[in-house]
Amino acid sequence: MKKIILAIVMCLIPVMSYAASATLTWTPNTESDLAGYKIYRGNGVCAIGPLQPLLVGGVAVSIVAPINTYVDTTVPAFDGSLCYELTAFDTSKNESVHSVRVTKQVNLIPPVAPVGLTVDVIP
Repeated sequence: MKKIILAIVMCLIPVMSYAASATLTWTPNTESDLAGYKIYRGNGVCAIGPLQPLLVGGVAVSIVAPINTYVDTTVPAFDGSLCYELTAFDTSKNESVHSVRVTKQVNLIPPVAPVGLTVDVIP
């Protein structure tokens, strides 16, 4: 009985699964008061509209300078365009304009499993 209850409870807890990761790298800024970078991501139609800040655990991702790389391990399972932009910010919290947008077509949803498999045993 305990196993059945646990299974039901586990089915009610939402679990976020991620399909892939994406590694971003960029040329570091050279300002003496550079504090870091902010990452923005979009999934779907990347050609139009602003991107949203990349959130991990509900918190916007900020990279502390002089680091100039980030691995996004929260890429969701979907087919379409994945796009990123980057801004720099200084110690006074001034934020630059967005970098150029980089876009990558992704195919992260696996096909449906085959059905109707049978086997004949030959004596």
